[in-house]
Amino acid sequence: MSLRQFPERTTATLPPAACVLFLVLVSLHACRQPARHPSPDEAVSNCESAIALIEEAASDASAEPSFLHTELLAGCADLFVEGGCRQAMRAAADLPANERSASVRSACREAYCPLLEDPRPVACARPFLPDPAPGRSLWFQLLHAILVHDLGPDRAARIYGPLLGAQMLVEPVWVDVPGEVTLPASTASSGGPPPDVEIRVTASGDALHVRVDGEPEEPIALPARPDEADLAPVLSALPSPGDDRGVVLVAGRDVPYEALAAILSSLKTAGHDRIAIAVPDE
Repeated sequence: MSLRQFPERTTATLPPAACVLFLVLVSLHACRQPARHPSPDEAVSNCESAIALIEEAASDASAEPSFLHTELLAGCADLFVEGGCRQAMRAAADLPANERSASVRSACREAYCPLLEDPRPVACARPFLPDPAPGRSLWFQLLHAILVHDLGPDRAARIYGPLLGAQMLVEPVWVDVPGEVTLPASTASSGGPPPDVEIRVTASGDALHVRVDGEPEEPIALPARPDEADLAPVLSALPSPGDDRGVVLVAGRDVPYEALAAILSSLKTAGHDRIAIAVPDE
């Protein structure tokens, strides 16, 4: 796939007198407002094409995940306006496999956090941790904010789910979550941090089945592409976002990307800001 060379972003400046006149119409902030993506539809389409090729290649058992990872980063680099983030994605192929993700996340954090409006993602207030669970959860939040900033909410919603799904494909072990998550009695009685809540999503034909914390009752049935109203029963089964419990979303590879994106969006809207994604044990 041939990728278009993304032009370096330039910032137009006005002479002082012109900027003063411009202030009458808008504000000084508007003089310095970063440009939005110059060709968002093309960038999204290029990334979707890269994801499709990676999914096809991944069906071959001999496909090397490290190679697919670099192809994903290079194929979707043009989603990002800021050169520091975009160039880090393109340069990832030259790094050892275990350093690529950390390099990209740090570069994108440095490039975008000063530009994002409040309330900014948690990752902008603290560095990524080496532990994959919280580190990747913070990256998901930051990635979503960046995509909205550069592409607008509609295009961000279109590419966010497929992009997460592709990353799960090339980095399959994102969070070490066993098939069944239980809280040892000693943790519950020791006054330690509360356990994370697990949302387990499985696909069955044209429907999704959702269980919250392994409840034995009938799973919550959802359409394959749920909207906000469909997800209300799932949100109501969760504890309050203020009780310091994180959410681990365990989704099988057959769960549609659009469903994954919808669930993540609903969790964020409801105030859950500690979210990790895991793939179930096969």
